Amino acid sequence: MLHPRTAPKIYRQNDTWHVRVYVPKPVVHLVGNREIHRSTDETNRAAALKVAEKKRSDLYVWFNEWSCPAYVPVSELIYAAFRSKAKGLFPPSDEWRRRGL
Repeated sequence: MLHPRTAPKIYRQNDTWHVRVYVPKPVVHLVGNREIHRSTDETNRAAALKVAEKKRSDLYVWFNEWSCPAYVPVSELIYAAFRSKAKGLFPPSDEWRRRGL
């Protein structure tokens, strides 16, 4: 289970506050970046901290879903099907036999 290690990092850009969330190492290759930046749409720093915490917790729920050992990316399943030449993946049905597929 992945957990954030520090308080959310917020920074001001123009007139609104933004949050920077560091992506955990086990999911960097899935996300494609080491950081994710999101706008809080707040001009008040205290309110922005609350929104940043919510956005960060939502992202960590997503990170945990992607880092689950039971999760297998679709691309990996496709490559496995090509490697096995698709033998034994799906049992042939009568319809397939009748059509000669």
